Amino acid sequence: MARWLGFVGPSYTAKSKIAAYDRSVNLFCERVESGTSAEAYTLYQANGVSSAQTGLDSPGRGGIANVSTITGPSSSAQNFFFVSGSTLYEYPSTVRATGIVNGSGAPVTMVWNGFQGHQILIASDSTTYCYDTTSHALTNVGIGMYVDFLQGYGLRLNSGDSTFSFSALFDMTSWDALDVVQRQDASDRWIRLIVHHKEVWLFGSNTTSVYYLGDDADTPFQQISSVFITMGIIAPDSACIVDGTLMWIGGNDAGQGVVYRADGYTPVRVSTHAVEYALQAGNAFGNLSTAEGCTYQQNGHVFYEITLPGIAPDEVGGVQGSTWVYDATEGLWHERGLYTGIGYQEMDTRGAFDGFTLSRSAGTVYSIVTDARSTSAFKSTDGTGIRWMRRAPHLSKENKGCIIDSVELKFQPGMASATGAGSDPHFTLTQSRNGGQTWSNARTVSAGLIGQFEKRALWDGLGYGRDRLIEIVGSDPIFTPIIDAYVDARFGRS
Repeated sequence: MARWLGFVGPSYTAKSKIAAYDRSVNLFCERVESGTSAEAYTLYQANGVSSAQTGLDSPGRGGIANVSTITGPSSSAQNFFFVSGSTLYEYPSTVRATGIVNGSGAPVTMVWNGFQGHQILIASDSTTYCYDTTSHALTNVGIGMYVDFLQGYGLRLNSGDSTFSFSALFDMTSWDALDVVQRQDASDRWIRLIVHHKEVWLFGSNTTSVYYLGDDADTPFQQISSVFITMGIIAPDSACIVDGTLMWIGGNDAGQGVVYRADGYTPVRVSTHAVEYALQAGNAFGNLSTAEGCTYQQNGHVFYEITLPGIAPDEVGGVQGSTWVYDATEGLWHERGLYTGIGYQEMDTRGAFDGFTLSRSAGTVYSIVTDARSTSAFKSTDGTGIRWMRRAPHLSKENKGCIIDSVELKFQPGMASATGAGSDPHFTLTQSRNGGQTWSNARTVSAGLIGQFEKRALWDGLGYGRDRLIEIVGSDPIFTPIIDAYVDARFGRS
């Protein structure tokens, strides 16, 4: 047998299936940094979740972690606040406020002004609220689509008239009508505000402005006149600070649907043509503008997760969503999704808040589980094992006929559970003989019982074709790293 070169790799599905049809779903690549392994990368399963709180107002919309509810820097209490439906909660179950506008179930943005202010600013469906963590009072403080915080000032964006306003120092219930900045440098409206490196980035649909906090008490926020970014944002909720760098799905008059990161004030493309093809499909269906971004770190990997929500509930007649993830540590993309029996749809989670995430369809809080010793580390929001899938690169040679005598998956065996789910794990292989146009019936082999450390996953007699694709899936809630694959193939003359 010979190594199947490229079997362990990222997702890359090109516009032409014949050109590239690779997929890694709920699997991400990790480099073997020692350089001592024959395989440069290993595929590991995406993290699972465990239900931490149910029966809340629905759906989950956003949150903020590490908020102290006690004034003064001596406090060590760091709490998680979140909005689900029209209710503000303090985890695990305390209702702190109700009546928050919730016309669409859309995401909210939230920010805390620290020990001096002990307030949380919330933007929900164009209404801004200030919640006092000591008095528990919720105050409607006016119009605002997005909020942030910078050096004592609460900030909020009114995209309707392309302005942002700032609060009094450490008092986000106080907003002077004169403390407003109007866009003047371009005609496209500001539609997203976010603070990055102590600067206020204001995205329009085609261009972006950047402001800084100066020394003038009357007009503290000043535009950096030398900076004018000729790239805007197509999905306002995609803007996210990823490992200290701003990332977003960009757009301007020339086109839309490229993922950028900020290198200083220069947008640098990080998406691949394959990712952009998927985003453009979302644009055609009308759900790219509603794409949401979040970020979190898992065992040294910093992930930027983009979810395109489906815009119809049924999979047959509607538009199914998708989730794409950029691993900023490795510089590689993979897919994630909830398997429905027909295919993968978008993840039913929203945001990442210091180990927690929210359901985008129900009133549920989940714990993000990254400990491979826990069976919950491999369970999805529906409680079943996360179904992963690796579709390998094309196996072809000058369009000659190819007979595959056998394929072996190199994995870590013996990791089955003692009882229950995952106690009798299996892998399933399907193949295409024509470059992905049609697929065979599935063939299943055992992945071995607990302690069977010599177990091999081997498929024999895979027949003849010219452009061969192999897809292997697993769904048992056990630790299943994929190391490599081997193939015994013979190529004919024509």
